[in-house]
Amino acid sequence: MSSTSPLDIKVVYDASSRPGQRGKAVRASGGLLRPTLLIVALLNLVVAGVLCYATWWPADKFIYLNFVLHTPLDVDVDAAARAIVPGLAADQFAGEPKEEPLEDTFVPPAIVGRTAQIVIGVTGYSWLALATIAFCALGLAGGAGLGRTGGSTWRRIGVILSLVALLALAWAGHDVWSEYGGEYPPGKLRAGMAGLVLLSALVGLAVGRAPRGLSRLAAVILIVAAVGSVLALYLGKLCGAVDPEYSSILFLLIVFVLHSLWGWVLFPVLTRMRL
Repeated sequence: MSSTSPLDIKVVYDASSRPGQRGKAVRASGGLLRPTLLIVALLNLVVAGVLCYATWWPADKFIYLNFVLHTPLDVDVDAAARAIVPGLAADQFAGEPKEEPLEDTFVPPAIVGRTAQIVIGVTGYSWLALATIAFCALGLAGGAGLGRTGGSTWRRIGVILSLVALLALAWAGHDVWSEYGGEYPPGKLRAGMAGLVLLSALVGLAVGRAPRGLSRLAAVILIVAAVGSVLALYLGKLCGAVDPEYSSILFLLIVFVLHSLWGWVLFPVLTRMRL
């Protein structure tokens, strides 16, 4: 080659980015968005923890007291009394006169009997399941954000911790089932659900990808779970399992706003983020 030959210099660009955004994409990858992503990830984890506690401790106790204890039983009291002492009515067996009719202001439940049993059971525990899925999605999104900002080191730590958490949950579940069977204490179930949310966060940390998409998905599920909260309380009222003070329009609105608020906040925040 002659020493006077011109040099042929070629510049290769990423085909996935537009020319006007190449410099912006490079600057973003350099870490300008890392603090915002880290804050959103941490808030996802905090909200998941707070809502998990509020759901599986105060709310679960509320469901048990107002749903389970108010569930009607398909038992004919008179027939049961006659089976024990033939020819004896239930009020005679109890030694008490029949109850006086209730006041005219009493409004009977719209859903009664076996139908009320099914509705109360399905709505109460379906709502708990849906809410737990939302918290796990938030934990997964929060962990993914931490894994994205922390890099490969944090993701490797996430892999190890998620395996440890999975084995710990499996061992604890086996231990509880061996000791109590199907009649395990409610506190054991609540601790297990909290552990499930923690496991979701660690799995997200191990994955470390798509924190924006996972956060958007978590926001949608959280809003759907809030709708489930309102629907469960309303159906509980129709079955006579929820007092009117816990099923008024104002109370239902407050429940929906508190339950879904972080989901609504995530949408505009994620729209402004370019990950």
